[in-house]
Amino acid sequence: MAMLPKRPQKIQALANRFINRNDRNKNIPIASPDGMYEKTYYEFVEHESLLGWMTNDWLDGTILHWWCMHMYEMISKEEFNSCAFFNPTIIQERVCVQESNFAIKHILSTFEAHKEKDIFLAPYLQDAHWVLFLICPKTRMGYIFDSYNRDKKKTSKTFYLSNIVERAFDNSFKWTMQECNQQKDLWECGYYVMKFIFDTLHIKQKSFLDQLHDSRRAFRQDELDGWVLSAGAKFFVDYCSDD
Repeated sequence: MAMLPKRPQKIQALANRFINRNDRNKNIPIASPDGMYEKTYYEFVEHESLLGWMTNDWLDGTILHWWCMHMYEMISKEEFNSCAFFNPTIIQERVCVQESNFAIKHILSTFEAHKEKDIFLAPYLQDAHWVLFLICPKTRMGYIFDSYNRDKKKTSKTFYLSNIVERAFDNSFKWTMQECNQQKDLWECGYYVMKFIFDTLHIKQKSFLDQLHDSRRAFRQDELDGWVLSAGAKFFVDYCSDD
C-alpha cells in the first residue's frame, strides 16, 4: 500500500474501488471458460493480489491465470484462432518437480481437447519468475519468451517444463530461446508475460514464424500502467461491480 500514492491517479482511483469493495475480505472465485480445459478449474483471487497488481508488485498467478481465461474467451470468438492454453497452476515448477505425472496428464488431456490447434500457450513459473512457453506439439517445436535473460545464458534445459513436455509427448522438441522485451527490474515478469500472451493471440499467430521476433527494449512504465488500468478495469467490471 505504501506505493499506491505514487501511482498514476487513474490507477489510484481503480485501486480504491477494489479497497472499498463490500466483501474485500473474501477471495474472488473465477471459473475457467467452457472448453478451455478438459474440465472446469477455479482460481480464488485474494484482495492483496489485486492491490499488488495496482502497485507494481510481483504479479500473482491467480491474476495471470484470469488473464489467460479472459484472452481465451476473446480469441474463441474470432474467425481465426490456432491457439489454446495449458493451465499455469498445474504446470508450474513445484508441480513439474513434485507431481510430474499430474502435469503430464493435464498437458495430454488439454492437447486432446484442442488437437486441431497448433500453438499452446503455457505461462510458466519457476524460481518466482514468469516466462511464456509457446508449445507446438504437431511440429515438435517450442519457443521460450523470458524477459529476464539479458545475458542470454539460459537454455531450454534451465526450465523443468521443457522436459515435462517432451515426456508428455514421448518425443524430443526443438527449443528456441526467443528474442523478446527485457525487463529492467525484478518485479515485472508477470506483466511482460501477459503482454506476450496478448501479442501472440492478436498478432503473432496470424503469421507465426514471421512474427516471432521481438525487440529487446524494456517496456516503458506508462506502457505497463496503461495495461494495468485497462485490464484491471475489465476485472472490476466482471467480478466486483455488483458489490
